[in-house]
Amino acid sequence: MSILDLKYEMGEDSWLNLDKAIKQDVSRTDNLACLSANIDERKTIIINILLKFVAFDRKTGYHQGMSDIVSLLYYSIGIEEITFWCFVGLIKYTPYGKKKHIQSSIDECVHKLKELVKLFLPSFYALLSKIDMGLEFIFAHRWIFVNCRREFSLQDSQSILTAILSSHYETEFILYICLAICACYQDEIISTCQTIDDVMQFFLRLSNSIPSKLILRQARCFGYLDNKLSTKKVKAIFQ
Repeated sequence: MSILDLKYEMGEDSWLNLDKAIKQDVSRTDNLACLSANIDERKTIIINILLKFVAFDRKTGYHQGMSDIVSLLYYSIGIEEITFWCFVGLIKYTPYGKKKHIQSSIDECVHKLKELVKLFLPSFYALLSKIDMGLEFIFAHRWIFVNCRREFSLQDSQSILTAILSSHYETEFILYICLAICACYQDEIISTCQTIDDVMQFFLRLSNSIPSKLILRQARCFGYLDNKLSTKKVKAIFQ
C-alpha cells in the first residue's frame, strides 16, 4: 500500500490526525540537529519513513517514540529506503511490534524489570516500594519504548542499540540496560529522592549524558549472572 492509498483508506480526518501526530513527534525529536545542517530535509525523510511504515503495517500502526528510533537509524545509515527496511525489521524487537497490545507489552516488560530490581537492587526496590504507588516504574517506560534512545548521546545510542539487538544473553537485553541504569544511580537516588517525582526528575536530568560504556558493562554483568548462576528467581521472570 502506498501513502496515497493509505490516505484514501483512512479518510480525511483520520489521515490528518496521523499526519499531525507524526509531524509533531518528529519536530520534538531531540537528535535531528546532529543529522545534518539541512534539518528540514531530514524531517521530511523521517516523516515519509513513518508514513510508509503505517502503510506497510497497518496492524502495528504509528506510536509515539517511533520517530526517535527512525532518526537514530537514519543517522547511522543515511539512505531512506534502507532505513525504512531496517526499521521494519527492528520494530519486532520493541514493544510496538509485539503481538500483544502495546500497553500489555509495556506492562509485561515493567513487571519483569520490577522483579529484576527486587532481586539485584533490594535497597532501591525498598525505596520505590515506599514512594511509588503501585510500583508502576513510570520512569522506565520511556526507556523501554525507545530502547533508552534519549538517555544517551546520539553516538552512544548506536552502541546501546547494537548491544540490544546483538545480545546473546536474553532477547530482552533492554531490561538489563534499564537495570544497569538503576544500579549506577541508586545510591544517589536513595540519598536525595523523597518522592517518585523526584526520581522522575533525577533521570530526566540525565538525558543524553549517561555513560554508555559503564552501563553496558553493568548490563552484561547482570546477563552473566542470569546465565552462569542459573538463578531460579531470575529465570522465572523470562518464562
